[in-house]
Amino acid sequence: MIKPKIKLNNFIHYFILYVFFVLTLLITSYSLNFFFAYGVEEKALFFGHEFDISPNNGTSKLPQIAAQGSNVYVVWQDNTNGNYDVFFQQSSTNGTKFKSVRNLSNSNVTSELPQIAVSSNDIYVIWRENDSGIHRIFFKHVQKDNATGMLKFGPVNKLYHSGDVSEPKIISGSEFFYGVWKTDLNKNNVSIIEFYPFMLFEDYSGDSIPLTRLSSNETVSNPDIAVHNSNTYLVWENIRVGNGDVFFKKLSTKFEKNG
Repeated sequence: MIKPKIKLNNFIHYFILYVFFVLTLLITSYSLNFFFAYGVEEKALFFGHEFDISPNNGTSKLPQIAAQGSNVYVVWQDNTNGNYDVFFQQSSTNGTKFKSVRNLSNSNVTSELPQIAVSSNDIYVIWRENDSGIHRIFFKHVQKDNATGMLKFGPVNKLYHSGDVSEPKIISGSEFFYGVWKTDLNKNNVSIIEFYPFMLFEDYSGDSIPLTRLSSNETVSNPDIAVHNSNTYLVWENIRVGNGDVFFKKLSTKFEKNG
C-alpha cells in the first residue's frame, strides 16, 4: 500500500491562512469592544438650504455674522434708502428661520463697514459713519432678555478720533467688548491704530485710545485683535520707509468701573 504524502508547501500555505483568519477575528472583536466601550461614532457634515435674508431693491454687501447658543445674528450694509445703512437680522432657531430686518444706523449719511460680536446676552455692532466730514466709529448695544428672548436695542453712540477711521474690528471678551481700527490723521500721511473697550454695563461716547506712535514716517493698516481671559492681543501691518513688517502688542485689560 502506498501512503499519501502531504507536501510541506501546502501545509505552510494553509497554516498562514489559519493564522490570518484568527488575527482578523481578534482585531474585529477588539474594534467592536472599543466602539461600544468608548462610544465612537461617525460624524458627517450636513448643509442646509440657502435663502435670501436681505430681499430688497438695493445692494446688500459686506455681511458679518455672530452666534450664541441657538441665536444667530447677521449685519450688513444696504443702500435701498439711497445711502448705505447698517441692517440687522436675527434667528433664534439655529438659522432655520429669520425675523424681520431692522435698520440699526437709520442715518441720512453713509453708514458702512459693519462688524458684530456677541457674548452671552449682549451684542455690539460697530460701523463707520460720516460725521460732519470725519469718518467716526458709531455703535449700538443690543441686549437679549432671558425671560422673553426679545432684543432691546440701545441708542446709537459714537466715538471721537483725531482723523478718519477705517478697517474696524470688534471682538467679545469675558467682561468687555474690544474694538480696534486704523485712523488716518490727515497730516504727512500719518496713520495710527486705535483701541476702545466697550463697557457691558454702561455705554457712552468717549475718546478712543491710540496704540501706535505718531511718527511721520510710519503707515499702519490691517489691524486684528484676539482676547483670552484678561489679556488682549493686537497685530497690524507697519510700513517704515518702504519696508513692511507685522507688529504685535499685548494689553492687560483689567479696567475698573466707577461706582
